[in-house]
Amino acid sequence: MQGPIQNRTTEGHTCTCTSSTMPEDATRNNAPVDVTLLLQRQWLQSGNPSNGAKTCQFSVVSYNILADGFTPDTHFPYCPRQYFKAVQRLPQLLRELDHHGADVVCLQEVDPHIYHDHLEPYLRNKGYSGSLSEKQLVGIATFYKKNRFELIDEQEVDLSESLKKEVGKQIVTEHGLDTLLKDSMPMMLSRLRCLKSGNTLCLGNVHLSFLTYKRLDVTALEAALAIRHVSKQSEDGPHLLCGDFNQEPFMPGYQMLHNGHLADTDKELLRQFPLGPDQDGLKENYLVDLIPELFSHKSEHLKSAYKTIAGHEVPFSNHEDVNGTMKFPSMDDIRQQQELPSVSRDTPEDEPCHKKKKLRRLYQTKPENYGKEVFIAALDYLWYGADELSCTGVLEMIDESKIEQFHSAPNIVFPSDHLLMKAEFEFASSS
Repeated sequence: MQGPIQNRTTEGHTCTCTSSTMPEDATRNNAPVDVTLLLQRQWLQSGNPSNGAKTCQFSVVSYNILADGFTPDTHFPYCPRQYFKAVQRLPQLLRELDHHGADVVCLQEVDPHIYHDHLEPYLRNKGYSGSLSEKQLVGIATFYKKNRFELIDEQEVDLSESLKKEVGKQIVTEHGLDTLLKDSMPMMLSRLRCLKSGNTLCLGNVHLSFLTYKRLDVTALEAALAIRHVSKQSEDGPHLLCGDFNQEPFMPGYQMLHNGHLADTDKELLRQFPLGPDQDGLKENYLVDLIPELFSHKSEHLKSAYKTIAGHEVPFSNHEDVNGTMKFPSMDDIRQQQELPSVSRDTPEDEPCHKKKKLRRLYQTKPENYGKEVFIAALDYLWYGADELSCTGVLEMIDESKIEQFHSAPNIVFPSDHLLMKAEFEFASSS
């Protein structure tokens, strides 16, 4: 093993690690493994100049870290078993969090023992304070740097229970929604005060249901309720909602967040999910028709960080092959190829320091193929209220070829089936 080395990547941060290669493990081509691959990502900067006040800027990471509770032993057969459990994947996860050094870290799929025995002590030693949702076997955790923010208050919201209340007991009982909503769906709401600017930030950390291919109406409602809670708690002040939404950009829940309401085409799509016939057995009922007012929100000018900076969402934020099918999506599953602007803060010496163009594949999955091929999709987002916040940059998604040399994720290098998302924001003004 090599001694400690300093690794520098295009984002301009450093991290200390014990070795950059692991010769005892290899890629599919039997090449030595460079465990720093996951750090090799470009920083995309906004074309608009910031207000210049560093006290107003802060960074946020959102990351689904893949809990053991959601990972049966038969999953991900391509992943070496010595890197399969969460505690075995932890060194790479901590390497990544150290490297990016965000002011706020929102994690999803956190095993309680990983939080209490590893994450919380480690990040506390790095200057963070954090909390974990405690109502589920697998939770979500929010951390913040104590030299940047102080906690005003926080609460855990069960979106499933909240949805039942909003929908109404009669509809829940008559249409069997209690079965659909039987699992707790946590959301952490935190109000933080910036110690440098005095601004108050309301932060929502969510992990919505993976009903993407079964009940698009329910997942859209969860998204609407999540942003409603954040907006209400913020009292229309600076607010963020980030996490694993389990929805792709073409789905109604995403479009509702983006537009504030459902388009007619999205309403038609949601009518493919009946609740069952009415009491006379003559007419099918649909959530979108029974409670249309809930499929909306009033967080004006809600924007996605990545779409604001890059012009669209990441090509993917999830890359997995649960059953080890070893079959990749066909070209028919790729929506488009598009030239994306890429501007880095710290450009490698062999690349010119100016705006570059890249071709990236933007994926759209086919529901009927889930479990039958490698699943590559954009599911994770950082949403912000653009009246009180602006987004100044995002971490570009890593090229999929770096993942696919190990077939898919998780693996020896990439510790989760999701990829880390990071954005930088600034308050519109200081308090």
